[in-house]
Amino acid sequence: MSERLEPSESNEAESQLMSSVKRNFHNRNIPLRYPEQITELVEVPLQPACLAFYEKGIRTMESSANPEFQGGEEQSAYITIDYDLLSPENQKIADQLISDGRAELRAHPMDEYQMLVLSREYSNEEPVEVVSGYFLQLVERFVPQDRSWASLEAADLAAAWGYDLTDPEDAAAMPIELAEGSGYKYDEKTGRYWISQDQWQRQQEFLQATG
Repeated sequence: MSERLEPSESNEAESQLMSSVKRNFHNRNIPLRYPEQITELVEVPLQPACLAFYEKGIRTMESSANPEFQGGEEQSAYITIDYDLLSPENQKIADQLISDGRAELRAHPMDEYQMLVLSREYSNEEPVEVVSGYFLQLVERFVPQDRSWASLEAADLAAAWGYDLTDPEDAAAMPIELAEGSGYKYDEKTGRYWISQDQWQRQQEFLQATG
């Protein structure tokens, strides 16, 4: 399953300089549920790379590529990935990028996970497509992987909503229909809730392709 950014957005990126990129004020660390969210949550230069990561089942955590955020003539665009959720093969690829000086590993300052940071300096007068192309060629090194990180145990989802499934009243108050009405997908085989139908469908395609 492959998605493309709308032609108008692609043409916009091709005609832009980095100095014209508008800052995105959405919160960071939001798991992507659908590819359509990328144009809402990610700034234009990094949209193609974040979409490619999404399609490969790799969780991006945050990104930035705008002059308003940092100021000055020389900026740094970046994408962070949850290193701990990478497959063993993709962790080896990440480790090689770190050895090559094209990425670095950092501990998240608040949560207990490691961040793989892909970054590139740019000038305000540099074309957006040049920056986009740099990150896309990094994505090409990674391989498709299992995306079980996009699913939750029933008890974990219930707890996030303030329910305790050991309480009969709470258990009765949180039916599958409530979760699916909020955009989740219930997998009857595993009993897990996926954060979206799209994430669940892509996981099924990955499992079929890998046997």
